[in-house]
Amino acid sequence: MLWLAIGVLPQAPVSPASVPPLTASVPATARLYVQLDPERPGRMAAWREPDGTTRVVYQHRNPDGCQTDLRSTIFIDAVGAPVWEQHTGQKCGPRVQINESYTRSGSSGIWRTHLGNGDEDVIGKKFYTSAADVPEERALLVRALLAAGNTLQLMPDGDGRVEKIRTLTVKARGRSETVTQYRVHGLRSGAASVWLDSHGELFAVGNNFIREGWESVLTSLLVADRSHSSRRPIAH
Repeated sequence: MLWLAIGVLPQAPVSPASVPPLTASVPATARLYVQLDPERPGRMAAWREPDGTTRVVYQHRNPDGCQTDLRSTIFIDAVGAPVWEQHTGQKCGPRVQINESYTRSGSSGIWRTHLGNGDEDVIGKKFYTSAADVPEERALLVRALLAAGNTLQLMPDGDGRVEKIRTLTVKARGRSETVTQYRVHGLRSGAASVWLDSHGELFAVGNNFIREGWESVLTSLLVADRSHSSRRPIAH
């Protein structure tokens, strides 16, 4: 049966017009995203400061009315591995206050999260995956995996791997963009489909998260993803 090959089809995305705007001020240079999940509609803004620091605002509303509202600051090294991170705000499902930090000091990576604290040596190829888990981190991880030869040990746990799936040219509102799809394996939440633009910045994630202004190409991305999934061997 077809559903065995491609999985259960997701619910239809909500209209971008029905997704509430961000409640935080962001710079004009920020990349803006819309989350068209009918269960958790929301938005994200991400931008890079002159010193290379990445800043993120991520908000969405859960079915119970709880509002996820996260502010993230991430600084990476020359090969894309996090040097320090700070995530604050509220995350829903269940509702919890976030005050997460990660710091690389010498040969150790030290984290403090609502899920627990820990530390680990960072010698070799390792990447910290936050408990806050904002979508922008998917692009950071893909770039770090590619720089590391497609595999990285993840902290606090897991082994990350990336495969390049395809490159497409998409068009919307008189513009065109070349986007590349990657499949990331080894995450606690399961495999993730991540699309990067021609500059290596995040374009789309999964079934319903995409750069603002490009919502009309989401169906094309989903069709391409299902086509690839339908050709994958079915596990017995």
